[in-house]
Amino acid sequence: MEISSKQLRAARAMLGWSQQDLADKAIVSVEAIKKYELGTTRPRQKTIEAIRVTFEKAGLEFTPTGVQERDNLVIVYKDKPGYAQFFDDVYETAKTTDEEFLVLGVDEKKFLEAHEKAGLGSRHRERMRALNKVAYRIILSQSDPNVYGAEYARYRRVPDDAVSLDVPFYIYGDKLAIILWTENPQIIVVNDPLLTKAYKQQFEFIWRLGYDI
Repeated sequence: MEISSKQLRAARAMLGWSQQDLADKAIVSVEAIKKYELGTTRPRQKTIEAIRVTFEKAGLEFTPTGVQERDNLVIVYKDKPGYAQFFDDVYETAKTTDEEFLVLGVDEKKFLEAHEKAGLGSRHRERMRALNKVAYRIILSQSDPNVYGAEYARYRRVPDDAVSLDVPFYIYGDKLAIILWTENPQIIVVNDPLLTKAYKQQFEFIWRLGYDI
């Protein structure tokens, strides 16, 4: 969906953000935002997508005629910029919660490759470890030999048919993320405590079926 310069200015005003605030949060240049709002230059699509996702994370959504507060906080992160923004959200959530983070159906090698493509490298793992407060439990398939987060996570393996490696889920805080490993990965995040609780129960059931690594 196209975002007009008027919608962009209105969204910033609703949140009390300056152009620099938006640039910092969306990880884009402030010059791109200035030109976008003036209507002199249309940014690249990945810049528009980063801006859209940033406002959605803040609780706003764009409509064909304007911008409004979101009733149901569902965010879709797409491609490499979205992938990096998702893990930024994981990190920001980790700073404000003491709850365990739960991951089911992870393919460790696939996550590592996606981190590299998104420019995260080992940065995310290092900043999470630096918080020194986040506990992870991760369920792998029996055939996955990779264990990259052993220094901060408990792992269990389960039979291959107990998990879907193409659609893992990730629980952090009150948020549920469902990851679609398509050619261009998509991550659907739902900020709903009731739904997240139901997926936690599913995780716990499968956890009991597994064995420690």
